[in-house]
Amino acid sequence: MNEMYKPLIITGLVTTTFSLSLNAQAIDFPESKRALNELCITLYSQKDYLNAQSCFTEQVNRNEKNYHALGNLALVKIKNGDFKGAIETADIVLQQSNNRKQQASAAYNQGLAYERLKNKEAALA
Repeated sequence: MNEMYKPLIITGLVTTTFSLSLNAQAIDFPESKRALNELCITLYSQKDYLNAQSCFTEQVNRNEKNYHALGNLALVKIKNGDFKGAIETADIVLQQSNNRKQQASAAYNQGLAYERLKNKEAALA
């Protein structure tokens, strides 16, 4: 099997031409942060939350201080029902990012995850 196509088979990525093109760019040019980010956003917008979670996780693995990707990862974890994971991921952004917009988004995601866990007190904190 051609190694270049292996990630497509393993992750079962969407089949739109746009997504496949972005995936090829992300594979061929792993330093291309923009291509990978666009792929992640495309997967999310197509409601392919499992693959979007894998994609955002890959972004974070490449740069653990990518707080934008961490925020998106927290949101997609909520979509996938991993509320505790979303809380933990959002907490990283809250503790480490100096960007107020990222912190606000992380606080919202954390509150939403707590609400989904029926922990209203923590959701309002």
